[in-house]
Amino acid sequence: MGHRQAERWLEQANWDLKAAGDSAAAGNFEWACFQAQQAAEKARKSYLQAAGKASVHSHSVRLLLLECEALDSGFAQVRAAAELDRYYVPTRYPNGLPGDVPHDHFTAEAAQRCRSLASSVIEFVTRSSKR
Repeated sequence: MGHRQAERWLEQANWDLKAAGDSAAAGNFEWACFQAQQAAEKARKSYLQAAGKASVHSHSVRLLLLECEALDSGFAQVRAAAELDRYYVPTRYPNGLPGDVPHDHFTAEAAQRCRSLASSVIEFVTRSSKR
């Protein structure tokens, strides 16, 4: 069961990364940032599922990274993706930003950076799962 669950999490991580690209192309950079955060979160949950951690409740990319790194020190290569935690709340809620709305705040550059960070996590997890 754990292996199939892990595959499902990784598959959804890839779809979330695609959605981030679609959102960025449409100019919805706040959603692209959030979807990239979700992609990285789900990829790490995929790894943890495959490692036998059946119940993973955190939404923090950084905390999930620490859990993954405890199992495989290679995750240090994608440690920069912890930055994605900054996009979990303020990309969706106006009260997460002082005097601004998410749609007007986030830029194409931020969306590209988030997508790049998420992609690095997905690639690492995909390579790890083939070992």
